[in-house]
Order: sequence, then structure tokens, then C-alpha cells
Amino acid sequence: MNQTKILGEAITFRYLPTDLFTTDYFSVHFILPLAKDTVAGYTLLSKLFKKGCRAYPSQGAFAKRLEELYASSLGISVSKQGEQQMLSLSIEFLSSRFVYDGVDVASEACKLLSDVICDPYLENGVFSASFVEREKIALKDQLRATINDKRSYVLKRCREVMCEGEAYSLALEGTEESIDSITPASLWALYQKMLSEAKIEIFYVGRETEQVAEARARALAERFAVRHPQRCDTVLVPHAKTVKRVTESVDAKQGKLAMGFRTGIEKDTSIKDKDALLLFNIIYGTSPVSKLFMNVREKRSLCYYCSSRNDNQKGILFVQSGVENDKAQEAEEEILIQLQEIRDGHIDEAEMIAAKQAFRDMTRSVSDSPYMLEQWYLKRSMLGDNRTPQEMNEAIEALTLEDVSLAARKITLDTVFFLRGDGEEEAENDGQL
Repeated sequence: MNQTKILGEAITFRYLPTDLFTTDYFSVHFILPLAKDTVAGYTLLSKLFKKGCRAYPSQGAFAKRLEELYASSLGISVSKQGEQQMLSLSIEFLSSRFVYDGVDVASEACKLLSDVICDPYLENGVFSASFVEREKIALKDQLRATINDKRSYVLKRCREVMCEGEAYSLALEGTEESIDSITPASLWALYQKMLSEAKIEIFYVGRETEQVAEARARALAERFAVRHPQRCDTVLVPHAKTVKRVTESVDAKQGKLAMGFRTGIEKDTSIKDKDALLLFNIIYGTSPVSKLFMNVREKRSLCYYCSSRNDNQKGILFVQSGVENDKAQEAEEEILIQLQEIRDGHIDEAEMIAAKQAFRDMTRSVSDSPYMLEQWYLKRSMLGDNRTPQEMNEAIEALTLEDVSLAARKITLDTVFFLRGDGEEEAENDGQL
């Protein structure tokens, strides 16, 4: 299903043929090292791309052009993958099979995306000063607003404490100082750096033939003239040496607890061991019948919510919980008790069955949209794993209780961050009360 070709230096094209959808999907991903001096700039670039291109220099003109192409939709985002920053652009458009008036929507849509990337709107040879200033203000507002979303803030602070000195600690918004330092000229230079140095992944999802889809991808790749791609490595720290503890206070009634763990991931960790970590995480804290939910929240009533999330690319797992101040210590202890339960092999058959079913349900959603299908193969490729959903389901199904317990035994606690609530704001729950 995933057919891959190399189109240039560090430029990969992945063709995903499918007749599941009435739309086709063309996307480009620029993958770069996550670095303090460029993180804010690349995030700002993603916002400028939304302004249009030289041929359609206003948002109104650009929106009109998308509407002319049978209401095609443009997607632009920036994300963090391990210690890599990824700037993604995509366009979704009506498949040629469903166009009856002779308009070559597919070719025009792909060209439009190419122009957004390679022919942006400029003033005096650089990005528009007014556009840049407006987006700098918006990005600083976004950065300042982080404290208002307590769950996001606690996770951010836990990550900063846990990964101090590691690129993973960086926020995509950067800092106010780094945002202030951006100028139209410096952003233009950074844009040129991105085109030259990024690892580039191009996807085509849909009904188009491989030959035509590849031709469209090549037409775009040829516009990236000079290439000097950078390595994008993620530093792995398999085990915690000591447990770091930080407490802050906030004007809120409910406290927030975040615990960061190192999961034992190393460069030579096998695919099977990474799969076992995925299954462990479902059993531990991502499903409504997970050990954290059933014990920390339901059985012992120590929190309003409690869940886990893991990043196999960085080898890190976070547990987050909303707790009353006087129950924070008990909640932390119970979270660790449930980890030990899995280490000791105390997983019943029903839990294994439910976790594997949860994974199957997740992979079924891959077929819900072209975007979901593309994301599956994009994220797997970044892990060096090109398995189909079916192949991965089979691998997860073959995992045993001992595989999961072994994965749990490699996990070590690194950081405990507690945001103490010293105010009267309403408490929140996870919507499952």
C-alpha cells in the first residue's frame, strides 16, 4: 500500500492509493532539528504560509481560489516529533473522477500548494513586515496564554524540568525574546534554510495513478534547487538517574500533578519492544478500563482524572492527574503502585483483551480520512517502521503478558511536577464522571 520513492537528496515521496474517499490529498512535510535559535521562526513561518502566495496575495483572494477548486481545503501546522520540528502543508481536493466540468482540479490544487511553499507573497524581496509583526504579536499571545490551560502548562513545565538541556524541552512557540528578535529579513533567511536543509516527506493519498501522482510530487521537488539536508537526531536518555521534584502554586482550587518517566528506549531497541510499550501504555493509562483510571480515580477516588501518554520517539512517558492538594501524595503513590502491578505481571486476561481491542479500534480509524491515513504512515516512517495497520495489529496481537511486564520493568521515574491550587476556580474532570 505504501509505495516509496526517493526524489532527491533527503526528499521522499510516498504514494498511498485508495478508493475509500471522494477527495485526494497532497502533502509536504519539512522536518528539521528542534533548536532554540530556530524553533520560534519555523512556527512563525507556518502562520505566514496561511496568508497566501504571490499569485493570491490576500487571504480573501486565496480563499476565493480554493472555492473555485471545488472548495479545496488547505492545511498548515507545526509539530514536534521527538527532537525534530515538523512544518506540514497539505491540500485536499475533489478526486478527478467526480469532476464533470473539465476543470483539472487535481493539477491546479497541487500547483497551488506548490506556489504557497515556493512562491510566497513578498515585499521588497522579503516577507511582508506588517504580516510578520501581526503574527509575532499573535505568537506571543499564544505563548502567554499557556498558563490559562492548566493541563498543558503542567505538562510543559514537567517536560522543561525533566529535559533541561535537551531540545525536547523547547516549546514550539519559543520564548518572547526569540520572537521579538525575528525580522522580515531573518525570517526570509530561515525560510531559505528550511528549503535547503530540511528532510522532506511528500505524500499523495487518493485515486490518482502512481505515475501521475509521482509526476506532481517531482514537479514540486524540482523547485527545491539547492539541497544541504541536516541530520535530525533525537537524543535518547534511557534511564532516570535521580527523581527531580518541583512544586508551583496557582490561583485555582484543583491541583495538577504530572509525572515524567524514561521508558528505556535506546537506538537499538527492537520494534517488538516498542510495540510492547504501546500496549503497556493502553493498559496503564489511556483507556476507560486502564489501571490508572480504574484504581487511582474510580476505586480510590484520589483524582478527577488520571491518564498516561508516551512518546516512543523520545522514550518518555507522562502521567497527568487532577487532584486535591491533600491527595497529591496518595495519588502519586497509587500511580507508582499501578506501574509496579504491571511490572509484577498482575494483568488479567480481560485487561489484555481490552487493550488489544482498543488498539484495533484505533487502527480502524486510520481509514476515516485521507489525513488519518497519511498520518499513520508519516508517523511510522519517522520511527523507521513502515508497517501497515493490519501488520501492526498482528504484531500487537502476538504480544504476551510477559512482553508487557518486561517493558514496564524498564521504566524509571524521572520528574514529579505539582501545580498546587491555592485559589477558588472550579475543579475540572475528564468528562467521564
